[in-house]
Amino acid sequence: MTRQHVIHIGFPKSASTLLQREIFPNVPGYRFLNREFRGKEGEGYRDLLCTEFVLDIPPEHPFHDLSGEPFIYSAEQFLHFPRNTWTHRRRYVSSIDYRTMALANLKRIFRDHGKFLIVIRRQSDAIASYCNFNNIDVSQSTKVSRLVSGVFNRKDPETRNAPKIFTERKSRRALSISGFNYYRLAIDLASVVGPERVCFLPFEDISTNPERFISRLESVFGERLSGLEDALGRSVNASEKKYTAEMFSGYQDYFASSNRLLDEMFSLGLEELGYY
Repeated sequence: MTRQHVIHIGFPKSASTLLQREIFPNVPGYRFLNREFRGKEGEGYRDLLCTEFVLDIPPEHPFHDLSGEPFIYSAEQFLHFPRNTWTHRRRYVSSIDYRTMALANLKRIFRDHGKFLIVIRRQSDAIASYCNFNNIDVSQSTKVSRLVSGVFNRKDPETRNAPKIFTERKSRRALSISGFNYYRLAIDLASVVGPERVCFLPFEDISTNPERFISRLESVFGERLSGLEDALGRSVNASEKKYTAEMFSGYQDYFASSNRLLDEMFSLGLEELGYY
């Protein structure tokens, strides 16, 4: 099997930390780039938002020459949860331009040399886990209360008025529900490298069918991953379960149709896992 650079685009509370700690550093024949970037793990992918950087990548940067040893790079919340504004290298980036520019830059770099790996999770579970991990008090947020009550179903999740979950009071950091449209992300990434190089893995397989999860990872990397099944059972970033998926069942219902389309596109077995 041909090996290519693998870009992992991680969703919140969907095993990104587990993969970064236990799996990616141990894939034979791959260089795990996250350990090489200084500062926060996300600093490397922020360069992808700067077109000037992409058009003239420094020779010392790993993205400069893609003909060498294949690498893995893990970029959490890269495309699906852009901020309302983004400033990078003194440049202001609007939320509308953010996604378009990032996809264009990804295409410039990885069109012929990379594939994308995305671990997805049932939306209701993911949002409940996110609220638990960030200790969010949904009773104090009207917008989050809409998520619980299902009022958001009457709103277009792509609009500025879509409900958002704020990670802290008086902060602009927020999670918009539109980011959990996995099918939209699949279409975007397929436009960059083609659907055959976009790989989705259901988070639920980690606990219910770890053999299948590892088998799918092996198909992504083109390498045997013997002995890594036990690593999937290690819990990282666990939090108290104050909120449950049942509280956000309307959230799951909203994305049922797009989840079905994703399943038809990639044959992931999402219906049996409760995605629709």
